[in-house]
Amino acid sequence: MLITACNTDGSDGTETSGATTDRSGPISLNGEAKLDGSTTATAATAENLAEDMLALAEVAPTHSAVGSVCVVLDVDRTSLQNRSVVAGAQRAAAQFGVSADVAEPFTEADYAASFDDFVADGCSLIVASSVQLANAAEVAATNHIDQSFAIVDYDYPNRIDNMMELTFNATEPAFLAGFLAGATTKTGVVATYAGLNIEAFTRTMDGFIKGVSFYNREAGAGVQVLGWDGTDGEFVGSLDDPQVGLDIATGFVAQGADTIFPVAGEVGLGSAAMAHASSEPVRIIGIDNDLFEAHPEVGSVYLTSVIKNFDVAIIEAVERSIFLGEIGGQLVGTLENGAVDIAPFHAQSDAVSEVLREQLAELRADVIAGNVTTR
Repeated sequence: MLITACNTDGSDGTETSGATTDRSGPISLNGEAKLDGSTTATAATAENLAEDMLALAEVAPTHSAVGSVCVVLDVDRTSLQNRSVVAGAQRAAAQFGVSADVAEPFTEADYAASFDDFVADGCSLIVASSVQLANAAEVAATNHIDQSFAIVDYDYPNRIDNMMELTFNATEPAFLAGFLAGATTKTGVVATYAGLNIEAFTRTMDGFIKGVSFYNREAGAGVQVLGWDGTDGEFVGSLDDPQVGLDIATGFVAQGADTIFPVAGEVGLGSAAMAHASSEPVRIIGIDNDLFEAHPEVGSVYLTSVIKNFDVAIIEAVERSIFLGEIGGQLVGTLENGAVDIAPFHAQSDAVSEVLREQLAELRADVIAGNVTTR
């Protein structure tokens, strides 16, 4: 399975045992991958970052042991994205026989030193775990032009020759989520909003409204979308203020919406809290991770989530960089290669009929085949 390279833009809960290490430096993740799927690893932080990771791949290494993948995390070390990226490094280590290390900087000021330390260590591929590291990673890549780098979920305005961009076509699963929202709304009104008015967010909302429109056309319905019309919409201006998300959701519900898709990071948790406390049924669609599992205290309100499987992208980047010798470029996660998808329906399963599940499966296949335009 190869993530498509272009010029544009799942897991079980096996725990790993961990020994406390100095978080200011690299943390070894090299562990013994057992063929029965259990794992032992020698890595963790004081907060046990290595716990609750995805299991290592249940396969013997497919390449001879050579090379290393080194991950620099952002300061939110235990975030779901960071956990998934580390899980990808673990699985790549098991699958390809490479070594895997992680650096966990205390502050943003420590980012540069983390990259430089890995360069000095001779790491084969150095991965920046999130957009928070974009500036420091760019400086490091510019200063070390013979070193291979990668960054997760970010594409630079100007391509960097030795920086592989691991991006995700969230428009595709957002399209499925829009169809699902249209098919399950009781009020005939759904909504979406974004944390920032940038293309990465608006194209995800484009997929959502396109999915609702596709449902309307197929079902002869007239479901209305609030918050984004393809040109203008509701933008928060941040990604970390849940109170704003609560207020926005309250406004949408007052206008009749019963399903809301926040493309807004932590802000969206405010919308979920509002839905959980609402006397009327309100559903939320999560973003980036399966938020039913990530936030069980409000999990019952999540109809599904538009998810990015960061670990899948890391595994692909390791193979392409270390074993195929590719430097730079862009890998795009799609429904076809499994790097994006919608999450299970969990507590909302009763709202999704078998007929609708079959329709979603057929629609998913049509998107993969290119028979349906999602944006």
